[in-house]
Amino acid sequence: MQMLSLTAEQRDYVSDEIRAQRERGWLLAATAAHPEAMLLWGTIGYAAYLSRDGRVWIDEEFVERQAIRQASFDEAIDAIVKGRERHPSLASLIPPPPPGALECTDCGGVGRIPNPPLRDTVFCGTCDARGWLLPRTG
Repeated sequence: MQMLSLTAEQRDYVSDEIRAQRERGWLLAATAAHPEAMLLWGTIGYAAYLSRDGRVWIDEEFVERQAIRQASFDEAIDAIVKGRERHPSLASLIPPPPPGALECTDCGGVGRIPNPPLRDTVFCGTCDARGWLLPRTG
């Protein structure tokens, strides 16, 4: 599993967030299996956390007896993409779209789509909130 390469400022931000989230009870407490980590984003039954060393941790509560695990690189980037609104200082960790990527037509490249019942927007499921898609092959 790959770690994200955090700048010194981003590591300081993560440390500050861990302190703040510890007071709110949101952070991932340290165990023998993983370090203390800040909540990047979550929803019912799923949460993604970032530790000071750049590792992203996934907690899938809906999977019975699923231990908290380290995210794959794609899962880590997905967590940063979805957490960037709450944590804009981490947005630079998101790699640029690869050459040939196409703007997502469902969200217009912004990664969110309207959700009228909530009078809000939700992450675009077509592009996983990235705003772009790889061209189809074959």
